[in-house]
Amino acid sequence: GVDYTYFINGSLAVLVANSATWANAAGGNWSVLPADASNWVASAPPATTDSSATFDTNGGAITTSPTVTLTSGQQVANLTFNNPLGYTLAGAALSVTSQVTSSAGANTVNSLNIDSATVSVAPGSSLTAMTFTHSDYAYFAVNGGGTLNIGTSGVSGSYTDPYASIDVSGGTTVNIADGSVPLNGDGTVNGWFYSVGVDSATDVLNIGAGNAFNCQGIYGNGTINIGSGSTLQLGLGNISFGGSLSGSGVLNTSTNTGSVVYSSQFTGTSPNFSGQINVTYTSTIQVGAGATLGNGSVTNILNLDSGVLQATGSTTLSNPIVMQDTLGISNTPGSTVIDTQTNTLALTGSISGGQTLQKNGSGELILSG
Repeated sequence: GVDYTYFINGSLAVLVANSATWANAAGGNWSVLPADASNWVASAPPATTDSSATFDTNGGAITTSPTVTLTSGQQVANLTFNNPLGYTLAGAALSVTSQVTSSAGANTVNSLNIDSATVSVAPGSSLTAMTFTHSDYAYFAVNGGGTLNIGTSGVSGSYTDPYASIDVSGGTTVNIADGSVPLNGDGTVNGWFYSVGVDSATDVLNIGAGNAFNCQGIYGNGTINIGSGSTLQLGLGNISFGGSLSGSGVLNTSTNTGSVVYSSQFTGTSPNFSGQINVTYTSTIQVGAGATLGNGSVTNILNLDSGVLQATGSTTLSNPIVMQDTLGISNTPGSTVIDTQTNTLALTGSISGGQTLQKNGSGELILSG
């Protein structure tokens, strides 16, 4: 059953519920004011921070797409949408601490904060968070097979990233809008995700145009699309990515500090990626058996700027390769290292730059560009 209690608002007592369902087909305010209580079933809005709020058809009585306005910030444990026509939650911020479920409809939340919550969006449904924030070092999973939009194209959404981790699974797509701004917890730009996972081949992360997207590492077998004018910056640490890159943006591989050398390993194919890859600061980019790093177009440059190319399996790369040391920190001054180990590495693109090529490893290096 539903538990009810009373919330004391000044001298007025308002009946509230631990599991509340929206009732007003015309929309209205979400608040604990007595005047707004009738917007909910049994005139009882959500009660406490561990309560649940459901926005559905109210047994078929709602045949519209209501707009619900939060007159002040609200917090619930669970948020559920289940109206084929969708809902819009406007106004102040809504915090969800456990589960967000979008079972039906195209639903929009003006300002959504999640604290290590799971976001589940069903196939055919979507959830758009115009402003998306989360707590420090949060881990949140996005699944269900639908679509999560952070901001909307043409509208500058924002997402606050104090080293959170996101994992996309279950055939789900996450879209980060064009021109969105990643923020640190203190409001400064260039925030970081700790890790980003796109688990399976049907999982997608789309980084819209004009974004600076930072994360310590990527993993999984899905697709990461880097939009035009966007940069995906990988941080300190070794990464292994078995999925596919796409888009025309720029990938900067893991950077190094001091004597520590990090590697970024790619074992998937990326036939739809035409952007540039920068390997700098003596870091290593590794390619596995049969792996590719793009479509080999003139913009699909593999820029080895004090970086190393290493084959962990036999493969063919068609990228134009630029060998340079603009940073003046190469481990092999005057040379760019390409390490075949025991594998066969075929390079079919052009090779240019001011460095000489230094081949390491006992495998065969084939140059045909």
